[in-house]
Amino acid sequence: MNKRALLSLTFIIILCIAGIAVFSSNQTSYDNMKEQSEIDNLQEAANTSTTENTTIPGRGFSGVLYEVPNMDNVEVVKNIEYKEDRISNLSLDIYYPSDKKPEDNNSPIVFVHGRAQGMSNLKDHDFYTSWARLVAASGHTAITFNWRSDFPDDVLDLLSYIRQNSNDLGIDPDNISVFMFSAGVHPTCRRISQEGMEYIDGIIAYYGKIPESILENYTPSNLPPIFIAEAANDAPSLHNNYFISKGLETGYDITHMVHSTADHAFDMHNDDDETKKIIEKTLEFIDKIKKNHI
Repeated sequence: MNKRALLSLTFIIILCIAGIAVFSSNQTSYDNMKEQSEIDNLQEAANTSTTENTTIPGRGFSGVLYEVPNMDNVEVVKNIEYKEDRISNLSLDIYYPSDKKPEDNNSPIVFVHGRAQGMSNLKDHDFYTSWARLVAASGHTAITFNWRSDFPDDVLDLLSYIRQNSNDLGIDPDNISVFMFSAGVHPTCRRISQEGMEYIDGIIAYYGKIPESILENYTPSNLPPIFIAEAANDAPSLHNNYFISKGLETGYDITHMVHSTADHAFDMHNDDDETKKIIEKTLEFIDKIKKNHI
């Protein structure tokens, strides 16, 4: 092969490599855009359902419609920064049961909020503080935090922070439950499933869409138990019919409950027996998975 032919071949190889790199970059950008589009569509559905609820007289952003004794007596440590940001308040609050201390190394439940139009600092709103107090008064450590709904990696950073600082926080870093609401469900499930769920001992999803890809990437033996609560009158795109039927058919540990007459966010809007039953079963689910670590 003469020198000119060798140079031509080298140039062609360089062009091929550059083309592959551009294609890979474009594919990554496309995948990211597709994922964000899915999140935006689900968010729009959640916002529509929530907007419909909040136009009903007497309905607002209130606390969870369930109480147990000593909810006001839990110990709360507030505003621990888990990630530095010049604009957003990326901090967490931790709620300890009154009969437990931080040094007890408790297995926590992490609450992942959805998105509420026109609202910020959601961890401090009555709905999430009351849920955290409810869980803590029921005997389990609870963690609430703020995250930016356009940046689901905030959730991963929160989980990383509490695991790395588990001794100071008094939690078990290897047995963490994730309790997600509405628009917080899909991006959180997607990201923690991509990163690995070895330390997740339970998943709770209230009126939000779970990515069906989880069933492709995890077997029944390595996916933690899942509790799904839905509202019959919620947006169809927020229902998990395929995920539930396929998951149960192939042996995944899934508990599914539906409020038969409610819209979105029934646990703060529908003060009835069905709501209370779903919340009771949620607390029983938490008790069950946490008893495995005592």
